[in-house]
Amino acid sequence: MSHTILIVDDEVEIALSLKEYLEQNGYNALVANNVDDAFKLIGEHKVDLILSDIRMPDKTGLDLFQEFKEKIDTENAIPFVLMTGFADIISVQNAFKIGVDELIAKPFDLEAIGLVIDYLLDSDRSYGSSNENF
Repeated sequence: MSHTILIVDDEVEIALSLKEYLEQNGYNALVANNVDDAFKLIGEHKVDLILSDIRMPDKTGLDLFQEFKEKIDTENAIPFVLMTGFADIISVQNAFKIGVDELIAKPFDLEAIGLVIDYLLDSDRSYGSSNENF
């Protein structure tokens, strides 16, 4: 069974590049260009991991994570990875403080993202998998 990864990024080229890479590596990939579309896809599909940009118009990736963690059952926590093109120390600290599993800086290497995804999906070590941290 293939894992499904939700990519949330307002930069269409980046989202489609990630989708293509993930599908070439055996994953199912869904793309949302904003937080509202992300929630719609989460309601329609079983998502195994979320990969979200931090800075997007309207709502941020941090907003998505906070709303998401309020709405889901923590027994079935889904790993959550944030991507950012901005080295914003406050956002990074806040992301880990609220329980985000990983933060990836843009521009990124697709193989590095693949390793992070493999690690989070093939282990019970993600922060989101633990009620204590989630």
